[in-house]
Amino acid sequence: MGHFVSENCAGIHPALLQAMADVNEGYAAAYGEGDVEAAVAEMFSNMFERSVAVALVGTGTAANAVAVAVYAPAQGVVLAHESTHCVESENDAVSMYSGAPLHTLAGEHGRIAPATLRDRLRRRGAAVAVLSLTQATDAGVVYGRDEIAELAREAHTAGLRVHMDGARLANALATTGCSPADMTWRQGVDVLSFGITKNGGSGVDAVVLFDDDPRARARLRFACRRGGHLFPKLRFPAAQVRAYLRNGLWLANARHANAMAQELAAAVQDATGLDPVHPVEINMVYFRFRDDLVAALLADGHHVDDWADGSSRIVTSFQTRREDVRAFTADLRRHHHRPAAG
Repeated sequence: MGHFVSENCAGIHPALLQAMADVNEGYAAAYGEGDVEAAVAEMFSNMFERSVAVALVGTGTAANAVAVAVYAPAQGVVLAHESTHCVESENDAVSMYSGAPLHTLAGEHGRIAPATLRDRLRRRGAAVAVLSLTQATDAGVVYGRDEIAELAREAHTAGLRVHMDGARLANALATTGCSPADMTWRQGVDVLSFGITKNGGSGVDAVVLFDDDPRARARLRFACRRGGHLFPKLRFPAAQVRAYLRNGLWLANARHANAMAQELAAAVQDATGLDPVHPVEINMVYFRFRDDLVAALLADGHHVDDWADGSSRIVTSFQTRREDVRAFTADLRRHHHRPAAG
């Protein structure tokens, strides 16, 4: 049966598992000084079409916290959407690493509108240091390049740096056909959390710093070491990343997950007549089902996520099969047409 709670419920892509086995023979330099780590840094620079600094960390939470810590002094403030992952699900890790408190902004489908940001910056009060944008948003909606550029201009004019939480950047790129460079630094993003775990990896995500300033790069290294994310045997996470980026596997995984979400959303609409709560742009679909319907699906072995607004979040992954989608929607159709209990 389909497990649609999160991409993290999926396994590791076989190519990434094999990559770790391939570097397990013999010895290699520790703490990121080996050939595999050097190859990964070069791959990121090629992918983003410029020299970048890269730090591999254990989780997306660590990536966000370390990335923001590069720019957020303790007396500063970090702005983020009220529903974003670093606000809702990471137990204030950003503030713990940097000392800077999180202040939230509202916006439809998880996006911050430029006008909302402008209004907040006019009445800024405490010094604001960083704007954090989530691409794609926690509602599964993608910021367009022009939106990112306008938000970054507002932020930079006010002296802020721009962080992008790209836990699902691959899915956003797969949807838009945009290049990694055009989605990030060319629009004004200073530092990126680059998701890997949600798209076929395990225990590795990356911080990509576009800033050439040696002081910023030193702060990145310091934040990783201080936070316990300088892995002794970094060749194993790095081997995953090398396999992930090689031959476009990361984008192929994301395209598959997105396609499964589109099929699932269309099938659910056909079975129930319900419309998604948010536009379906990546691999996440939100519907408002009856409580008894959710319970019946769970009894059948179909797992979905209960979301804060009362909707059910359905997440597909690189591992989702067409048979999983068909089984889910067949059972949904069967239960939906039964009278609600009571």
